[in-house]
Amino acid sequence: MPNLRLNRRDEPFVRVTWLPPLLVGDTACDFMLHQLANFYAPKSDDTIPETWIEDHNRLVNRIADQYQQLGRTVRIEYENRIEIVSKTGVKVVGKPDLLVEEVSSGPEQSRGLVIDAKTGAQRLKDRAQVKLYMMMAKAAQSISGISQMPDGQLVYKDGTIIDIPHSDITLEFKESVTRLLRIVNYTDPPDPRPGPFCRICKFKEICPSASEDGHSVIDKTDDF
Repeated sequence: MPNLRLNRRDEPFVRVTWLPPLLVGDTACDFMLHQLANFYAPKSDDTIPETWIEDHNRLVNRIADQYQQLGRTVRIEYENRIEIVSKTGVKVVGKPDLLVEEVSSGPEQSRGLVIDAKTGAQRLKDRAQVKLYMMMAKAAQSISGISQMPDGQLVYKDGTIIDIPHSDITLEFKESVTRLLRIVNYTDPPDPRPGPFCRICKFKEICPSASEDGHSVIDKTDDF
């Protein structure tokens, strides 16, 4: 079991964005999650390009304008910061791009809506990220205008819109999230599972198991 000799956090916590790659199978390295949640990662050059920030802000503002013109109440980014303590005792922190409050009465009655704006290509983990935000928005007492599970939506820069109904928050999805959060509380971390995700892992420079090739042994057979 590798000991990366990192400084331990005062208390474990999880950022929402750490969970989707594990939920959809982009990586199977539970060790990475355990380390991120319990220790301070090595400093790295993760500066976000200004062009990305500008593109993202334009997309978020465009979406907000569309819903405000429909008479809906919309909150943007830092207005939506949510901190939830899960039933595992682990604090989860997230910040949806946009949150549209529900309409509880009248002919325009509608659920709330959690929207994530994406400037890049579609990825499977995008849906998982929005579903996590949906669950957090329902649980957060600090978020007004959401009394039931909201719907979700992904809006991409190219104009693609993917709707995620509240019914997609299944028991199986909740159980998968709970499993990951329980791992955070393990006294001993799980074994690392190297693979392509290692190239963007914050621990790749110090993890002795890091390998972008994953299982690198090539065997031979006479059976086929």
